[in-house]
Amino acid sequence: MKKDFKCKRCGYCCSLNVKLSPGEIKEISNAGYKDFLDKKEKYLKKINGRCVFLKLDKGITSCTINNFKPSICKTFPIQKGFIWEYKDIRCRACRY
Repeated sequence: MKKDFKCKRCGYCCSLNVKLSPGEIKEISNAGYKDFLDKKEKYLKKINGRCVFLKLDKGITSCTINNFKPSICKTFPIQKGFIWEYKDIRCRACRY
């Protein structure tokens, strides 16, 4: 399913809450990043409603921790159901 998905790089997904596993927190920390957790210390911090690692350049977004992205970010908008995978309709590229 991922083959036919074309990200529009709008950055909308970077406004969603991203819960990190302990392993993901450790990996990002070990890569030298600091102050990336929210107050609950389980979610990626947001600045102005967007992920702290979101970079915006001339209207195109990118992730500054691409090599250390949390698993949900790597697979979004593909979600796994009980029987099959589906595209998350919160993704603007999947709405049409």
